[in-house]
Amino acid sequence: MKRPFRGLRDQPPDPRYDAATHFYPLLGNTRTLTGKILQDLGVQTRWIKMDPVDTFHFPDGSRFLVPADLESYRSQLDTAFPHQRQALERFFAAVRKTYWLGMLCYFRGRHPSRLGEWESWTLLQALEHFIDDPKLRLLLAADCPHWGSPPGRTSFVFDSMLRLSYFLGNFYPKGGSQAFVDDLALRFEERGGHILMSTMVEEILLRDGRASGVRVTTTRGKRKGTRTIQAGVVVSNADLRQTVEERLPAGAVASGYRQKLRQLRPSYPCFLVHLGVRGLSTEVLEQAQGYYWDSWDPEQVGSGALRCKIFVPTLYDPQLAPPGKQIVILQKVQDLNYDATQDLVPPQSSHTARAGGPLEESHTGDIRQDRGPARRLGPNLLAVHPESAGRHARLGDVARPVGQRQTQLRRPSGGPLPSRPLDPPRRRRNPGHSLGGPHGREDRGARTGTKPSPAALEVRPDL
Repeated sequence: MKRPFRGLRDQPPDPRYDAATHFYPLLGNTRTLTGKILQDLGVQTRWIKMDPVDTFHFPDGSRFLVPADLESYRSQLDTAFPHQRQALERFFAAVRKTYWLGMLCYFRGRHPSRLGEWESWTLLQALEHFIDDPKLRLLLAADCPHWGSPPGRTSFVFDSMLRLSYFLGNFYPKGGSQAFVDDLALRFEERGGHILMSTMVEEILLRDGRASGVRVTTTRGKRKGTRTIQAGVVVSNADLRQTVEERLPAGAVASGYRQKLRQLRPSYPCFLVHLGVRGLSTEVLEQAQGYYWDSWDPEQVGSGALRCKIFVPTLYDPQLAPPGKQIVILQKVQDLNYDATQDLVPPQSSHTARAGGPLEESHTGDIRQDRGPARRLGPNLLAVHPESAGRHARLGDVARPVGQRQTQLRRPSGGPLPSRPLDPPRRRRNPGHSLGGPHGREDRGARTGTKPSPAALEVRPDL
């Protein structure tokens, strides 16, 4: 079944909002495992190296740019925190050790006991063990929103492996994530694969205790209907709990294992706002891009410590938007009680204004929306939601558990919004809105006894 390939190859008349992954470690480096796989498959995606890797804006007004070179990064840390130089040496020695042990255990089949005490350590435990300075602790954990969990729920082994992978290359696909998806799909079909669009996997079929195929339902087109597909191998891209409890037959997994899965805590959802703007210079956006922290405590990342992250894909690929226009993405993770939340509702007042503040503070000109349904963030800035407003959770949407009184953050007459973070999630009783986010259901790291799931990395002795 052929599918349209919609990757962006030429400059569009309107901004193209990249509602997908915003950076890809390793893939543009053909010396890494994943980068070499793409090369061997003949995937033609062009990759743009991201440097700096990250930018952090701190509560005291300072900022720190993380360079793409590891030695430069370590030198900048030593310069910024001379009183923590020995602590940094010990911390990164532990990072390197857990990196190599993680590689041996998860990619070379060695027994996890080799990790020793590191196996059960969280990132928070490591930071408290090695680092005294609260600003440095925040800096070393300031990208924890990527994992959807605070440092106290993130595996130190997982974090170490990802931390060093950044310095093997962090990349953005030329043409946006859709171009990368289209290149993968094209090579898949050229090698004899078939892609079923608008198709839901209803059940994973078993035979003699092994996966033998799937039962799927296609909702539209010539293939509309339910059918069974036999397969020697089934790979589930759903999260672990959903795969076991909703896709496998009842009784396929021991009840004790199911109970352990139910104890896993969901990671935080990420609320996104996509903006099309004009009148902002590249210099202003480069200054504004990054994570904005309002507290020194990264454990509160989902409840107010992180104002938002600003990401500007057109700084890496200007052809995603017409000349003179830019795309800005606001991202915010939010601690949310999944079991007590059934719906989301846009607030009466704009909770999103605070997230757009860094842009407004740096620019007083004309910032206008370019495409899609929009609502005002502040005096000049408009939030653009290309996706259906009835289906996607957005930055500023609220949810509340049943019985909890809703309190709105209101703008004083003629004045700005109160200077405080977004309210905690709340809910209304109205079906129709669904909660979405790029993070998985379970924490990627976690508590004692859980195993991290590190990304594939290149083995390099110089790290």
